[in-house]
Amino acid sequence: MKHHSALGYRRLVFGILMGLGVLFMKLFETTLVLRWRDLDAYLHVNNANYLTLFEETRILWFNTFPGPWRAADAEPVVARVEIDYKRPLHYPETLLSQLYLERIGNSSLSLLHSLCSAGDAGAVYATGKTVLVWTDPRLRKSTPLPDLVRAACTLGTD
Repeated sequence: MKHHSALGYRRLVFGILMGLGVLFMKLFETTLVLRWRDLDAYLHVNNANYLTLFEETRILWFNTFPGPWRAADAEPVVARVEIDYKRPLHYPETLLSQLYLERIGNSSLSLLHSLCSAGDAGAVYATGKTVLVWTDPRLRKSTPLPDLVRAACTLGTD
């Protein structure tokens, strides 16, 4: 699995894959290899497995941080997910999964995802959006984003 660090030069990219024509900062990209178990009875990737691919990309991005992105008093939870399915995804396939920053709030991040063929970036399988909210599990309340997360959102990719 190849991935590129979220730490590097500031880079803005067009949100063309999102169909929005707006500038978004690319935070991270990685390749993901599709697994046979991701398929359903119709021999294409089951719709729910796209969430797993998005999650895997986010976790890989978090793991590039130079310190902990979660703590006993600050855990991210998924508050919202949107997926736009562009075309069926079949096995075998290696995906280029990209993560963009849409919005950074006091305690939340809105992240945009794109899943393309690693061999053909024009072959877009899905785009999506995830809103994460950092919470204090003991208090069951939102909490400010950790400084480390906020810093990673301002750096982008090389």
